Amino acid sequence: MTQQSPGPQGWDKNPGLPMPQHPTAAAPAPAAAVGEGAAGKPTVLARVSQLLALLVVLAAAVISVLLVLVVLGSVFGDARRDPHGYALIFGSILLVPTSLVGAFALPFVARRDQLRGRRWALWGALAWVIAALAIAGFALFGG
Repeated sequence: MTQQSPGPQGWDKNPGLPMPQHPTAAAPAPAAAVGEGAAGKPTVLARVSQLLALLVVLAAAVISVLLVLVVLGSVFGDARRDPHGYALIFGSILLVPTSLVGAFALPFVARRDQLRGRRWALWGALAWVIAALAIAGFALFGG
């Protein structure tokens, strides 16, 4: 005696098989992403983390710009301004970690659902680190 596969009428007789979905059945509602509330709006924690990331990026950007000005002023400026080269050395050394901190925090400024903004932030972070490394390398080894 061979067992036949249950047809459309046999679905209820074999509970081990999955029930077929009716084509007009409503699809389940998509789950909210991490950091979003029930209505798809960002939660308070997501907004606070974005603001914190923005503050870190702004602080690192301001410090990086000041360090670049100090380093380039030491390279191209008058020798009486930095006679021993401490501004050049310490400015170059501090420029790299400062840019790394800012570059790490930059992608967290954009919302999770803004893929284009996160992509631009990632490329901006990469350019920031490359520029800091180029300036520090030029100042220490090529200037």
